[in-house]
Amino acid sequence: MCRRLVSQLALALVAVSSVLAGCSSSGGSAPADDGAAQAAPAPAPVHPGESEQSKATEKDATTALVVGVDAESFQSQGFVIGQVEIVAKVDGVVAASETLLASAGALFPHELKLNPPKDKPEALVEIEVVARERDDTSTPPIVTRRATTHFVKGTTKLAYVFLEVRCNTFPLLGGGGPSGPTCAVPTTCVAGKCVSPELPVLADYHADWPTNPPSACGTGAPELTVGQGETALSALADNETLMLEEGPQCGHHLWFSLRMKNLAQSGTITTLSATQPGSAVTVPATAYPYAWGPSEAGACDLVGVRFQLDASGAKATDFLGKPLDVKVDLKDKSGHTATATRRVNIATEMKIIPGRNCGAGTSG
Repeated sequence: MCRRLVSQLALALVAVSSVLAGCSSSGGSAPADDGAAQAAPAPAPVHPGESEQSKATEKDATTALVVGVDAESFQSQGFVIGQVEIVAKVDGVVAASETLLASAGALFPHELKLNPPKDKPEALVEIEVVARERDDTSTPPIVTRRATTHFVKGTTKLAYVFLEVRCNTFPLLGGGGPSGPTCAVPTTCVAGKCVSPELPVLADYHADWPTNPPSACGTGAPELTVGQGETALSALADNETLMLEEGPQCGHHLWFSLRMKNLAQSGTITTLSATQPGSAVTVPATAYPYAWGPSEAGACDLVGVRFQLDASGAKATDFLGKPLDVKVDLKDKSGHTATATRRVNIATEMKIIPGRNCGAGTSG
């Protein structure tokens, strides 16, 4: 009896010792008595294509930059983006190199998070995004966008990189549609022009950036003004006379330029339509996905909107010498809208490009 009791007591002591050992192990929740034990900081994310030099660099976890990539629809030019290559350098070192394929899922919006070196929390960031039609690097790019900026110490900022239709450099079938310039390094194309790649002051990062992208166009009640001009915005008075112009594919169009406030600079769809007062002649709606450029007094401009009148069966001669009510509708990704209508008079003669051999009533 005594031996059995001693044996049972010994087993109980072993069980208690095991429990106490488990409670004091490093995997337990109880802190050390002196409070010195601290959780190890989470390592910085490792991105596809990150160079070994970048991986070996200690990062500043309190400072970050999220690169947000989005794009307009290129379907208006007959293209569908099938591949996107993104290369991001931090302090001259490749921190990420990704290739996205449409066959694997939606390309946009896309984001990646970068951290600077611990000893350079305001390091330079260089970004290049190349979009192609197919998964083939020998295919000429549809559009290339470069951007440079810096980390802002102790914050998480958004570097918004937007691919624009007006910056397309892919050969267009038939020569139609807007085609962007080929910009020499280090410049990049924004709003159809070669400019510095330096991004404006960075906005704080918010997860809803795809529907609320950074904008230089202000906040408040939306405003819209309809102007005219191919390369610059000029005022357009009611009942002003405009001349139809013959286009490269023998269609006939008017040039409008617009000014707005308090809608998104990127991702706003601009739609033009028109009706001829006192008749059944109409011009169906044409939608333009183009990004707007910063202008004066906190406004943004969209310059050189080519509005073809005879794209859907009407003849150019149907409009000559007659009034036309042109309606402009704007809608951004957040659902904010603006509308304006301007009555113009179409001149009795057209601006004809010599040597085109286009008939007066030709459309297309």
